[in-house]
Amino acid sequence: MGKTVSHHISLCTKCQRTKGVCEAGYELARTVAEAVFQAGPMLDDTFEISGYSDLSGCPEKCLVGWCATPGTVYLFGDVTAKQDLDALVLLAQSIITPDSDQTARMHAQPARIGEPVRVPAAIMVVEFESQERVAA
Repeated sequence: MGKTVSHHISLCTKCQRTKGVCEAGYELARTVAEAVFQAGPMLDDTFEISGYSDLSGCPEKCLVGWCATPGTVYLFGDVTAKQDLDALVLLAQSIITPDSDQTARMHAQPARIGEPVRVPAAIMVVEFESQERVAA
């Protein structure tokens, strides 16, 4: 028996540009989740990787920002390369669990001087875990 990745979508908003689910973004999030899962034994709990990508499969050809940890992938559609991904992750976490300690800390922080957080056109959060593959 081997292990396989199991995932569920914790948050998925409709894209404000296409008015539908971001299928190209979902495929990117799923691919990143699979890669992080495969590297899992070599990663510790503090591992994080993030970046930006042009979505060629998107009819709007938008830029997405993404962040992955050993159990979660965050994807934000139609962002700029200057946007603070940590602020967007906090935004997504506050939507998923509005009464969490993380959300309370976010609201307790002094307002940032500079560019305000621009809400992305779409937000997707994919959580994943390993499961034992059952022999047939």
